[in-house]
Amino acid sequence: MRIFAVPMLIGTLLVTGCAHEMGKSGDGGAMVGPKQTSGQPDAGTPSPGVLPPGVYPASQQALPTTAGAIYLANIDGRIDGLIAAGGGKPGNAGTPSLAEALYHRFQILGRIDDADRALALMERVDKPTATDLRERASLRSGLHRFDEALADLAQAQAQSEPHEADAKARRAIALATGGYAQIKDLIAQAEQPSAQFGELILRANIAAFKGDLAGASVQFLRAQQTINDTDPYPVAWMYAQQGLTLERFNQCQPAMVFFDAALERLPGYALALDHQGECLLRMHRLDEARKVYQELIAQTGNPEYLGGLALVEKQADHNELAHRLETQTATAYDVLLARAPKAWSEHAAEYFLAVGQNEQALRWARLNLANRKDVLSLILAARAEQANGDRSRACQALGGVKASGLQPPELDFWKDELPQCDAAVAISR
Repeated sequence: MRIFAVPMLIGTLLVTGCAHEMGKSGDGGAMVGPKQTSGQPDAGTPSPGVLPPGVYPASQQALPTTAGAIYLANIDGRIDGLIAAGGGKPGNAGTPSLAEALYHRFQILGRIDDADRALALMERVDKPTATDLRERASLRSGLHRFDEALADLAQAQAQSEPHEADAKARRAIALATGGYAQIKDLIAQAEQPSAQFGELILRANIAAFKGDLAGASVQFLRAQQTINDTDPYPVAWMYAQQGLTLERFNQCQPAMVFFDAALERLPGYALALDHQGECLLRMHRLDEARKVYQELIAQTGNPEYLGGLALVEKQADHNELAHRLETQTATAYDVLLARAPKAWSEHAAEYFLAVGQNEQALRWARLNLANRKDVLSLILAARAEQANGDRSRACQALGGVKASGLQPPELDFWKDELPQCDAAVAISR
């Protein structure tokens, strides 16, 4: 079984896998098909907005992949086999492979314990090779430990010949941390074609950060057209990214089509379930949202989904139950943030803002911003500062968004929670 390459995933998982928008209500809007005003598709490539059903997202018959249950069983079997062979024991050659498999299962099912075990295994490797260091950098990046990841990449390069993956990993970290000057050529090329699957999805997400839903959707479609094997994970990941992008532009109804397509390929896929739950909550489909969050709570051990369920019950006017769930969520976040504050501070800040615990939200939004100054972290910080009455610092954060030259849809989505700033930091609404 081929494990989908972790380094290729870093950029989009960091950037969009954490773009949570909890607490916003509404019907999500009806889909307006991507207009070909930018990011023109190649000759003969139809726009996603006019494709017949089953073409995009492709049906299982049109784009066959291994059944998700079989794929997950293979991952479980690989993990069990590596453990039985001594993986994880000091000096065992199978330890990096075990860490990779555990982290991949975390990417699919969202089990925090798998991510923790994977990174702990890699950090215990004695005298890591360049390959080990690159793998550890991937895991550290995925958990927002960017400085350590960059140090691993530097050490790997010192031990071996330059590797193409190193430049891609640094580029992904620059995008995730707001180092936009380092990737200005990539940003400029966001709507341009590519022959590479991962590159197209990265460009799609950058197009979305530029405010170009049409260009982003064309790139996702192009990515679908590059797939030529039966691995279900890239397909599910791609559809979840398209759905998440539509959600960011407040188009939840069409987004649900792509979340369903992702879950058809990989049942239990946490990224798709997560954002499906958010959209169901926005559309006030509370019984369905409740089931999604209950599944995620049982599956992941992530307090974010306790918080999501609390919001469901609050909307359902089950106030006593909502209060109990909020208390449980806060306690669970205390434990998780004490262990891994960089990885989960953004999620915590989003949750505490959603339930009106503004001081807690500000604490974690500031910690997240100290670690990464990408546009989403700046907008989150601006919302938290504004909620706590500090308009000056909120406008300063928005000035960072303006300076980036990007126009993420979150500026419009959260406009009611953002301040009106003077001309020096004015933002387009």
